[in-house]
Parts: sequence; C-alpha cells; structure tokens
Amino acid sequence: MRGVAAEALDGTAVIQTEQFVSDGGGGGTATWVSAGTVACRIAPYTQSSAGESLEGGQVMNDAEVIVTMPAETAVESNARIICGGRTYTAVAIRRRSQELTRRFAAKEIK
Repeated sequence: MRGVAAEALDGTAVIQTEQFVSDGGGGGTATWVSAGTVACRIAPYTQSSAGESLEGGQVMNDAEVIVTMPAETAVESNARIICGGRTYTAVAIRRRSQELTRRFAAKEIK
C-alpha cells in the first residue's frame, strides 16, 4: 500500500533542518542545511473562516498547505520544506502507528 501511495507524490522536496554553528567563543549562528530530498505532494489546507482550525488536538494557526511524503520520512516540526520554488515550514507533524504516508501541515515562508 505504501508503494501505491508513493505513486501519487508528484513533486520533489528538499527538507532542511536548522543547525547551530559555533563561533568558538560561546556564540554562534543558526543555519539551514539540507537533510535530504524526497517525493512529495503539496495540497491546499481547508481552514475555518476564523483562520484557525483544530487538527489532532492542536490549533492550526495560518496553516496553508498539507504536505504528503513517503511513510517514515524524517521530518520534524519547524523543518523547512522547499518545493516548487516555494519554502514552507512544518507546523504540525501527524504521527500514526501504521502510516502509509507522512503528512503534516505547513505554512509558506514569505
């Protein structure tokens, strides 16, 4: 079933994670580094008229899209997703015990 679900992923995304680079003096800089490239699908997210909705017990504030990737893709909240010339940040990862795909809400970084 995962193979069939993967066939519906019509795009490619680069996942970026934030890493701290020390300056050697007790400070440093946060930078974004590529963690991998995966198949994906980006779909509009249906919101309530108030701009918020409830998803998995969390209030989804300003979520713009649902990102679908292959099952067990390593992606965490606040990761950056670059797809189709746009950059998104993951706002809520949906965890399931037996997933066919990894799905999460994201909003575009403008």
